[in-house]
Amino acid sequence: VFLPQGSIAQIITHLKQNKYEMSTIDKYILFFLGHPQSGWINIGTKELNRIEFLHKLTIAKAALETLTLIPGETSVIFLEQAAKQLELDKNTLLAEFEKQATYKEGVFLP
Repeated sequence: VFLPQGSIAQIITHLKQNKYEMSTIDKYILFFLGHPQSGWINIGTKELNRIEFLHKLTIAKAALETLTLIPGETSVIFLEQAAKQLELDKNTLLAEFEKQATYKEGVFLP
């Protein structure tokens, strides 16, 4: 789940816009549980009830994966390795890279 930085109200609005069923009361529940994390967070794969979901938003750790970029490695090779490691479709990953990258090579930033 991706959560933007901002107030609890902004986070609830973001979740609503991304098809999560959220209500006005959820804002107050989150206020008492604590401030939600921001960025990509891992809430697991099991089905959660509303309170468990809101609690996970406040305690979950960042969903991070380490990828190693070797200097001089081409974008295509790096993206193929990333697709394999992250279990993604390499063609989709390469297509997105080509759409978004301003240059064909040398545009990976930490």
